[in-house]
Amino acid sequence: MRLALSVMPSMFQRPRSSVVNMRLITNGETHSVSQSGPDFLILAEPAKLPAGETEPTVTVDGEETKQRCQITEPVNGVRINASRLENTSELDA
Repeated sequence: MRLALSVMPSMFQRPRSSVVNMRLITNGETHSVSQSGPDFLILAEPAKLPAGETEPTVTVDGEETKQRCQITEPVNGVRINASRLENTSELDA
């Protein structure tokens, strides 16, 4: 009976959504990201970006993760084709 009672409080918690923020830091500029996939990013607003190294950052409920990537071709718009440079690293918030 103890096990059932310890599980019950979680059954009555209100559902909630995570707070998610995605951004791209390139050449010292920060761009808001509206969508991401395994090899692409979609910016919230069009931008001109050169091919080269960049750092997408995702924050979920205050926990930040960064991933070094390579922009594979210059960008003039919202879609960015990219490839990973190394494994994701967790950063202390």
